[in-house]
Amino acid sequence: MRPWTLLALLAGIGTTASAEPARTLEQLLPKNALFAVSVRSAPELVARYKSHPLARLLAAPELRPMLDEMARDIDKDGGPSFLEVFKLIAGRVVVAGIPEAGKERPEPVLLAEFGDNADEAKRLMRQDHDAFDRKEGIDVPYREEEFRGTTIRHRTYTHKGKSRRSASFWLRGLSVNTERLETARAIIARHQAESDEHLEANESWSGLRRTVGRDADVFWWVSPKTWTAGFDEESTFIAKALGLDQIEAVAGAARLREAGLELTVLVSAPRARGGIFDVIPGGRQVKPSALQPPDWGAHVVLTLDLKETVAGVIALIGRFNPPLAGQARAVVGMLAPFLAATGNRITVSVPPLEAREGASPEQMGFRAGRSALMILDVKDHAAMRTFLSEAVGKGVIKQVTEYLGFPVYRAQELHVALLPDALVWAMDVEQIRVALRRHGKDLPTLKDSPVYRRATKGLPNGMGVFFYGAISAGSEFWKATIELARGTDGERAAAMAVVKSLESFTFGFGRDPEAGLRMHLRLGFKPTEDPDREDR
Repeated sequence: MRPWTLLALLAGIGTTASAEPARTLEQLLPKNALFAVSVRSAPELVARYKSHPLARLLAAPELRPMLDEMARDIDKDGGPSFLEVFKLIAGRVVVAGIPEAGKERPEPVLLAEFGDNADEAKRLMRQDHDAFDRKEGIDVPYREEEFRGTTIRHRTYTHKGKSRRSASFWLRGLSVNTERLETARAIIARHQAESDEHLEANESWSGLRRTVGRDADVFWWVSPKTWTAGFDEESTFIAKALGLDQIEAVAGAARLREAGLELTVLVSAPRARGGIFDVIPGGRQVKPSALQPPDWGAHVVLTLDLKETVAGVIALIGRFNPPLAGQARAVVGMLAPFLAATGNRITVSVPPLEAREGASPEQMGFRAGRSALMILDVKDHAAMRTFLSEAVGKGVIKQVTEYLGFPVYRAQELHVALLPDALVWAMDVEQIRVALRRHGKDLPTLKDSPVYRRATKGLPNGMGVFFYGAISAGSEFWKATIELARGTDGERAAAMAVVKSLESFTFGFGRDPEAGLRMHLRLGFKPTEDPDREDR
């Protein structure tokens, strides 16, 4: 079964203790844990998964060869399958890593609530361990130790030239598995005595659990010590230059929605300054531009103070290359009137692309770039027009025409048009005309698209950068993207099965001065019935 090994699921067989388990599994873990992953309710998650579009996707014929190969790799020992054991879990699961003196790698700990299924779980786990021992030629038996009324089964053995350890015990229907005998004893002692020295009392873990993991199906938390322990001098310098040394923890949550999958990540760095924290734009409510057509395939919305962001980028460059930062400041100085006239929103939109006969993936990607329409909000129209007029006078750009009363400029292959409240530019002049024809008209916008409404319903604010892709509208582009990525015929077929099942993709992130960096990802599956229903 071996995924128990890969995920520190080093389950063993012990006896049942008479004491009841602690109120929460986190109370059995030490306060100084380096990471923790918890599944709120395995049975509930499995039940909802069975009727979820994700289950239908994973049952698609195109994905079966790949998934079967993965299953063979996981269950290659000849014992019971991972799913056979997982289906017996009757409650929560927590996997954590705790520090071990003199070791960079955290010691893994697994706690799983099997409840009334404990006897069957023990039997399957014993079969799995016996199968593993036979396959690897391990003949080291388990030893047993009684500690405070609980039997701990443990052993130390050599596998593939490395020393391995395993210790496990049961507390009624709760299975506890780790590596060191000392850790097993500490968990039993913590189970039997009230103490504040447990993970639930860790303010970082508990605070982020409330902030990010409330009602999450899966919640994970990582201390920076987990990844910074092995940093060399150069890596430490880079981390400090980027401001990463100010990160207190990282937490994430996954939720299986009725017709989608959501992932949320919070990089906890309260009041962090400098590095990437001065470059990533602060989060605001995402509002599409009225110039963005509703039926286009992909949109990016940047909500930022362009002047502040440019200053942050230059400061970051200066930490690595001061002369280059000086050159950048000189260029920005010439653009100061332009930056002062801009608003705080930039949008980039790409229309749906149709594959032309014989078009290569590279040509499709090139067409997407040429077809993109970029829109920059303008807060001072007069100042922006003066800047463009001076640029024309200096020969940097030239005015080539007017369209619907708006001046259209050209710099090399780039076309630029100035509206009262926006600056639009594109390589394909027809995209400029699309935007100008929509200006001031009561036409449907991106926010009127049913697909967009379903994709963004209930999304949190706080995303300075937001990407939305209507996968169905851009199917030919996705096909070209998959072809460009190459892979075997089976891998391309599997990727296309995923594309056909998805309706939308949204991703956003932004800086919260009081919390750190927030990221949010949502995959929306195509509804099978009543596609315009708003409550999906």
